[in-house]
Amino acid sequence: MKWSVIIPTLWKPKTFPELLERLQNEPYVAEILIIDNAPHQKASVEFGPKIIWLEQPQNIFVNPAWNLGVERAQNENICICNDDILFDTKQLFGYLRETEPRGIIGIHPESFQLETWNTGRPIPSKEVHIKQMWACLFFMRKSDYEPIPQELKVWWGDAWLAWHGRPASSLITCVKTKHSESVASPEFAQVLDHDTHLWDNEFKPHGLRKKEWLENLSQRVSKAIKRRILNS
Repeated sequence: MKWSVIIPTLWKPKTFPELLERLQNEPYVAEILIIDNAPHQKASVEFGPKIIWLEQPQNIFVNPAWNLGVERAQNENICICNDDILFDTKQLFGYLRETEPRGIIGIHPESFQLETWNTGRPIPSKEVHIKQMWACLFFMRKSDYEPIPQELKVWWGDAWLAWHGRPASSLITCVKTKHSESVASPEFAQVLDHDTHLWDNEFKPHGLRKKEWLENLSQRVSKAIKRRILNS
């Protein structure tokens, strides 16, 4: 079982070179597709043979970058990853190789409270906490990927995929991050409002209105992210 790893980046996290090094050394990772949304800010990193560099003339934002990465991926197994996280690649990809789970699998919020890599085997959970960093790292099959509407630039792509890639679930495993380092800036506030309006009025599947885990979510997330932007 080989994986294509897709990472959009603005080259802001200082831990990104370490993440790339870990992924390049992981035998279950066949290729790493970097969607470069800020080529003029590119950090000094060593590009090994697994890295495919997809330079963009301008920032196409996260959701279109996910779509592009999946389209270009050569493997059926897809991992989509934030550029501001670190995780135990050997442990997690080994677990997925052994269990071969179906659907779309993200990260449980308890994962960010674990302080050491030595936490044992990842723990599966049926809980899906959209907008609590569930999609900072997620896994699915390319054939199950339903492209996110191009009009949604940054937010709600994870909710779209969770719905269309069912069953959705989570893993509890140590993940270290500073949380949305690339988007915690005032320039993204307008994009949030735009995406949320489109999601609520055009793209939210009707069935989502019946799901408790997404009830009134857009309003709560908008307020939470705006508070983070104002306090950053």
